[in-house]
Amino acid sequence: NLKNELNAKLETVKHGYEVHQLRTSLFFDHQRAAFAEILAKVAEINQEWWERGYEPEVGLTTPVPSVPYRELKALYFKHQLFLDSDSIMAMELLFEIYRDSFPFDDGSGGEPIERDVRGPYDNAEYLQPRLAALFQRKIGVAVDTRAVRQLALLGSVRILNRYHFADVELPVHGDLKLRGSDGAAEAVMKAERNFDELLGKMRKFQKYLQTETAFFHEAEASLGRYLAIFDELAL
Repeated sequence: NLKNELNAKLETVKHGYEVHQLRTSLFFDHQRAAFAEILAKVAEINQEWWERGYEPEVGLTTPVPSVPYRELKALYFKHQLFLDSDSIMAMELLFEIYRDSFPFDDGSGGEPIERDVRGPYDNAEYLQPRLAALFQRKIGVAVDTRAVRQLALLGSVRILNRYHFADVELPVHGDLKLRGSDGAAEAVMKAERNFDELLGKMRKFQKYLQTETAFFHEAEASLGRYLAIFDELAL
């Protein structure tokens, strides 16, 4: 009887392990497919953006192409279940940078104001290889953490320059302030050189959002993702 009981328990454990392996295999298969689709669409967007919007005499003049942009959004929502927090952070940052190229409605009732689109394009180009490196790390092809750190640094310094809260002295001034000519590479450099100040500002801003206002869920979620990455890389 004891032998039969042990065999039954072994079969139960074996079955549970096989089910877990199957689920894990299906998850990673889908994740790899999701990464491949997303990267292909990002490359398509950036290439089409340049080919359709560049004019030799004046440079890039048009915002991100709307059709492939919407297709990328659809892909993101389709595969979001299979993306971890780091991947979601990177994708949300990419969409934010693409949106920087959209015309701006100032609320006056007039025509939307056209923006300088070369900066957003260059920033998207900066993100593309780092997004690929992040995805490669997630599927075990690479182990380098520089890409995810650079993405988190870029998102962090941008968020500290974008929001206006006098109580926590935002947007930032001094060494962390982004100038109009600062691209993604310059922003990451400033964040890296002043990392302790950056981290302190982020934690202060996160605490403020958690205790003083309940209306900026997106900012709070982004701060949480960036801080989680820095904490993980510090271990």
